Amino acid sequence: MKTLKFLSWMLVATMVAFAACSKDDDDDDDNGNGDPINPADTVAVENLIAYFKFDGDVTDEKGHATVSEGVTFTLDRHFNANSAYKGSETAFIRIDDVDKFRMGSMTFSMWLRAQQMPGGTNFILTFIDPDMDWNAGYGIWQEGSHRGDTLRYKAFSRHHQSDIYAWTDTDWGNLRDVFFPPAKWFHFVYAYNGANSVRDIYLDGVRLASDTLIAGETPMGPVTVPASASAFYIGKNPNTVHEWIGNYEGDLDDLRIYNVALTEEQVQIIFEAEKPE
Repeated sequence: MKTLKFLSWMLVATMVAFAACSKDDDDDDDNGNGDPINPADTVAVENLIAYFKFDGDVTDEKGHATVSEGVTFTLDRHFNANSAYKGSETAFIRIDDVDKFRMGSMTFSMWLRAQQMPGGTNFILTFIDPDMDWNAGYGIWQEGSHRGDTLRYKAFSRHHQSDIYAWTDTDWGNLRDVFFPPAKWFHFVYAYNGANSVRDIYLDGVRLASDTLIAGETPMGPVTVPASASAFYIGKNPNTVHEWIGNYEGDLDDLRIYNVALTEEQVQIIFEAEKPE
């Protein structure tokens, strides 16, 4: 009888220990609230300076105060209502606390659903001095195209008075095989490493282009933004002198901004974690 009782105690103790271990294991896979951890949230955590989920508001998960005008929300790529930024001719978000946006290296990871444009430009994001020029800093914009099968995206940086323009759908004038489809969600990543001047562009987790940016005969090096640049914009270029400049009119979601150039593996982690089923 004593042996049977001892075995019963051992069985209970084993079950309790197993349950405790299982709970510990579960805790490792959630965020403390019982929700599973998004693998995208584990990428370059210390280098993530801004993150906009656009879940019905313009909150930056990293705490930057935002000012917005005309912003509304639409279906995201998972068909969730009011869960993606819906651009318009007047909509934009502004951040005035810009210290962390003065980055020598950078990565912009975002989901886009753009609309076909006959011409002009729609600015997705900018950090410039508008009184110097429309490109006195860095930015990404969508350029209008009369082609019906692609949209054009372009990134720019100004460094030591040298302008660097980088088409994302062409390679030194030659049209790339991969197009940016209008009216369809896709994952776009622009990464620039100021240490070696290498720029990488990704579409849906796949590297589309990799090249070294040169200013004259000198590698561009870390990006510099004029000290007089005072605001970071989403959906707008604050320079209003040129009539071809417009606000971004497509949709935008899960904008992540890093002060480092992400690796291909890190980009793929984000894409796989965030892509629609």
